[in-house]
Amino acid sequence: MPEETYNIQLDADNVNQAILDVHSADSVPTASSDKMVRSGGLWTYLESLRPSTGFGVYTDTVYTEGVPMLVNNARVQFSCDTASYIDQLPTGITELWDVADNSIVPENVGDGYNIRVDMRFQSDALNSRFDLELDISPLGDGSNVILLDTVQCLKNANTEQHYTETHFIYSRENFVSNGGRLFINSTELGDTISVYNMSITVARVHKAV
Repeated sequence: MPEETYNIQLDADNVNQAILDVHSADSVPTASSDKMVRSGGLWTYLESLRPSTGFGVYTDTVYTEGVPMLVNNARVQFSCDTASYIDQLPTGITELWDVADNSIVPENVGDGYNIRVDMRFQSDALNSRFDLELDISPLGDGSNVILLDTVQCLKNANTEQHYTETHFIYSRENFVSNGGRLFINSTELGDTISVYNMSITVARVHKAV
């Protein structure tokens, strides 16, 4: 294959100025310093790198140990009615959890999220268990559960236990359209589960590309 020769005419002054603007360790960035980082003399603007991830913390103010949410041989929706800490939401996002509808609100098809669920609970029976379900069906009727965690009640009846677990989930079309509702389901054994001190942390760890 024959060699090809290219003759490129460059303006030396313009090239030198461009190199100085980008690589010079002595040049001062025009952006604020907390949004800039320098590696090997190269300044990089970070404003567009940080905001795609972030998190929000949401808590329930209705149910307490004295007045718990009773799941009596039933399937009851997990409740968090207050945005407790939303200073670190991804840029452009106003909520990751709908406090009125009690549902996860994904933004894009292909996003990835970590959800941390916290609650305290008691069962009226020994060796009881219940399911924590994430349902993305339009009506929350259990027809499209994408996450199911069976929780064992290992302590004596009517004894407080703590649940703290983090789950990774990702959003497809149905999740984005319908949101995701959490449910506590005690219908397998028919026991009564008392739930209170509920909170959820929703963190976007990947923005769809």
